[in-house]
Amino acid sequence: MKEIRGGGSYQPLDAFLTSIASLGTAADRMIYTTGVDTAAEAVLTGAGRALLDDANAAAQRTTLELVSGGAGDIWVEKAGDDMTGGLGIGIAHTATSALKIGGAWSPANGGGAMEFIPALTVNYINASGIYAKPTSLSMINSSYKGFYSQLPTMTISGTARIYGFYYGGAGYSATKPVEEFGLYLSASIRGTTNYGIWTNGGLNRFGDQLLIDLGADKIGLIVQAHSTQNENLFVIEDDAGVDYFVVDNAGNVFLTGNQYLSFRDSAIGIYSQADTFLDLYADGAVRIGDSGAGAPTNYTQFADDGRITLAGTARYWIGFELDNTGFKEPSSQSATLVNRGLGTAYAYADGSAEHIHATKRITGRWEDTEVLEVVLVWESPATSKNCYWDVKYQLKALNEDMSDVASTSCAEHLKGSSATANGLVHSTFTIPTAAFDAGDKIISLQVYRLGAEVTDTLSAIAYLHKMIVRGIADNLGGVVT
Repeated sequence: MKEIRGGGSYQPLDAFLTSIASLGTAADRMIYTTGVDTAAEAVLTGAGRALLDDANAAAQRTTLELVSGGAGDIWVEKAGDDMTGGLGIGIAHTATSALKIGGAWSPANGGGAMEFIPALTVNYINASGIYAKPTSLSMINSSYKGFYSQLPTMTISGTARIYGFYYGGAGYSATKPVEEFGLYLSASIRGTTNYGIWTNGGLNRFGDQLLIDLGADKIGLIVQAHSTQNENLFVIEDDAGVDYFVVDNAGNVFLTGNQYLSFRDSAIGIYSQADTFLDLYADGAVRIGDSGAGAPTNYTQFADDGRITLAGTARYWIGFELDNTGFKEPSSQSATLVNRGLGTAYAYADGSAEHIHATKRITGRWEDTEVLEVVLVWESPATSKNCYWDVKYQLKALNEDMSDVASTSCAEHLKGSSATANGLVHSTFTIPTAAFDAGDKIISLQVYRLGAEVTDTLSAIAYLHKMIVRGIADNLGGVVT
């Protein structure tokens, strides 16, 4: 400041002061510099002044109302900070909500509590299946049950939509399902076809068709049992919920009721007649054999008239039975023919070496590369005991010496008794292939009980009722007769 002659003072000319003097000052303004000796003014509201006069950041957060009633800070300042409380956007958050979004829809401009960039059309569907933006956003309540959306990143033409519902039981897919809650997806509002329902009970349902489009070398469907699986793995039902095709928890397959499996056409298949019969049927023949490729080599064929034909190495058992009228008694140490039950039987005393014998013509249809079997059908008065049998055989061809008395014992001897007193027992003895030739014409058999053997613990009479001799038939490719 300088004095003026005669009194007073004045401010010398200054460029910055001249710049300030040129400002049109008003209430709630502040002066700031924009360059050397250059001033400008900006709005400074009461709220801004209240923040500027705060002594520190804590006081500034209080001014900004960033402290929520002692429940903890609710701001995030920088990367790495965590928000410790819930966040409400347009609506007060609750203790159970980490994020809660609310607010009013504005039908005039399509705005609301959420906006997606680029645009994602989200509409909400009420209980009557009418879709529109509600006056207040409530994604799931008594009025609005679901949503549909048209995603800009998807190729969806025309008016195509993906509809999603909160599923609440009856009314969303005709009459089923009605017992669970979950998510319902469909190509139309409350559609009764082409839908999928994922329920809170784990039972998922699909309407109309389910297509599994496989990649190369992929398994189409895997149903894996739980470690404590007690229910069926796979069930196909009719519209009344009656099971018809079932795979149980052990992997067994069942056809219930009068059901059938057809192959290629209805004239070929498997038919289940309740619990009475299982029918294999074909308008030509049914073959059971060694190939699943349609060209078996060794098989048994069942014609549609019931005739059976063998092909390749297919065989069947063929033989003869001898009852008590077919046995011959030796001159000494013979078992005794006695009345037993409704018939007769040969009684073998305990501790003896009694026997009987029989001679029979060999059928010309036994396969000489297979063993022969001799089956004794006998009765055991005692239980849990052993009987020592000795079955001897002699095979003769044409021109062989018939006065020869040499015979060979089967390898098996000791046979267990029945589980009940006087119970019937079937005991099998084997004649090896080396003893049997294609030229053999007759077979002679001797049946001994060596009761004096220490391993014979029966301690009672053994009764022989019948003997069966059988072998494998050799009629390759022939009709079974």
